Amino acid sequence: MQYVRLACLAVALLMGGCRLPGWEGPVSRSLADCRRLSQQGMVALDRGEQEKAETLLAQAVNACPVDAEARRRYAEALWRRGAQKEALAQLEAAGRVTPDDATLWTRMAEMQLAAGELAPAGLSAQRALDLDPKLPGAWAVQAGVCRAAGKRQEALADYLRALGYTPGDRAMLREVAELYREMNQPERALQTLQNLAETYSPGEEPADCLYLTGLAYVALGRYDDGVESFSAAVTRGTPTAEMYCQLGQAQLLAGHPVEAACAARQALVLDSTHRASRDLLDRIELAQRPQGTVR
Repeated sequence: MQYVRLACLAVALLMGGCRLPGWEGPVSRSLADCRRLSQQGMVALDRGEQEKAETLLAQAVNACPVDAEARRRYAEALWRRGAQKEALAQLEAAGRVTPDDATLWTRMAEMQLAAGELAPAGLSAQRALDLDPKLPGAWAVQAGVCRAAGKRQEALADYLRALGYTPGDRAMLREVAELYREMNQPERALQTLQNLAETYSPGEEPADCLYLTGLAYVALGRYDDGVESFSAAVTRGTPTAEMYCQLGQAQLLAGHPVEAACAARQALVLDSTHRASRDLLDRIELAQRPQGTVR
């Protein structure tokens, strides 16, 4: 019965002009149309023409429903718009066409993890690893699932496994540094962040890297180094109240209360409700008030 169904599917697709994956012979008109529309859709997507891209990619899928690449591209377009369920549905359909494509299952796992579907993400990542145990992206998803479940040690092991296959991956280095910080291992966090910084040209390290480095320095009691890192962080990109607050905390610990108060005030300019900055400013003002003075 299964053989009959497959034979009927093959005949139907051939009559429609499409070609099954792996089918020998010349490219059919419908498959050629599918690939042309798919390519045009990706060009439109790269240009930021979201609606046009989706229209073209939907037409590509309709032209040849068993073309997995067209479905993958359509899924990416849908995902970019925020249509998560529709994007995953396209990847699932592509997975039924090419069930042995490890990179497809990895991308599905990444989307599922981003959508908060932890159990499906873990299953998809494991399926990818069964097909190719050296895929860093699949190991990273496994790590993300573990981290979301509060299993930090397991998450760390999976991230380190992923880094073994792609040593300079910035996103993974950052995640490892964050895990070390959460696990109260500031020395290892600092070492990882220094490795991350080395992937950038001097002076081009992003603010979040400098900020995390400052946190590691402060945790190690290296307050002046922390001040230097936080000071650099607030000059990169768009600083936040929390960045200025941490700069102020480090300056106070380093024995610079005047500079600390300035940083706290700057944080409150950015966010007047930032409680930690208000508390920091109150502590500084209280310490500077002569003894016996009533506020």
